[in-house]
Amino acid sequence: MDWKQRARSYLRYRKASVNRHGVHSPFLFDLIEKVFKGPSTGISEIEEVRKGFLNDDSPIDFEEHGAGSSFKQRKSTATAASIASRSLSTPAQCMFLHRLCAHRSAKHILELGTSLGVSTAYLASAGAEVHTIEASAAVHHMAQSRFGPRFPSIQWHLGPFDEQLPKVLQESDPFDVVYVDGNHREASTVQYVEAIIPHLSEDAVMILDDIHWSEGMERAWDTVRDHREVTLSVDVFWCGMLFFKKGLSGEHFTIRY
Repeated sequence: MDWKQRARSYLRYRKASVNRHGVHSPFLFDLIEKVFKGPSTGISEIEEVRKGFLNDDSPIDFEEHGAGSSFKQRKSTATAASIASRSLSTPAQCMFLHRLCAHRSAKHILELGTSLGVSTAYLASAGAEVHTIEASAAVHHMAQSRFGPRFPSIQWHLGPFDEQLPKVLQESDPFDVVYVDGNHREASTVQYVEAIIPHLSEDAVMILDDIHWSEGMERAWDTVRDHREVTLSVDVFWCGMLFFKKGLSGEHFTIRY
């Protein structure tokens, strides 16, 4: 990650962003009122597991995939604490995802990038079936062991996205919510979005994490938000949201969050 680039992106975002009073879409105004507002402290049952990860200094041998690795796959040794501190969404972000799923009455959710399963648990806690894909075996097994017994509605898939995603899309019902949080490469991100779109429900929303992570991710965001099936897009800096509900304005909004 280029922190100077990210700082420049944040300044551009702040300059362009508006609050709910600058929004003239009734659909988006309702979303802001019901999803953007709310508690940010998290769900205690899940946050206790997060705390356990953050205090776990036992070594883990795992494989890194995606733009954070110099190679296609890089073997590394880390601790659960270090993985948790650098890769987990914050409690506020997780609660945002939870409220969004509840607001959309999501029944079927897809997540690309399980990591340690914290965001997965928040998605499942909204009452939906969640299919989640993780490329690293060690991280996958740690997440499943902590959250599998607590959330039986989670379906755990192990393997690279390129291998697992086609299988999941073929075998699952249309998805109401999709959360893409892994492999921060421009071409891969666009590829995954385009592959998923035909498998969405009519009222679906797709969330892309870290759209300002790099210049490549910003280009990917610009590409997918212009997809012909996207009827409204929202940039809240830490993530971008694509909506596919028919009859929306087709506009792009940058919302202060």
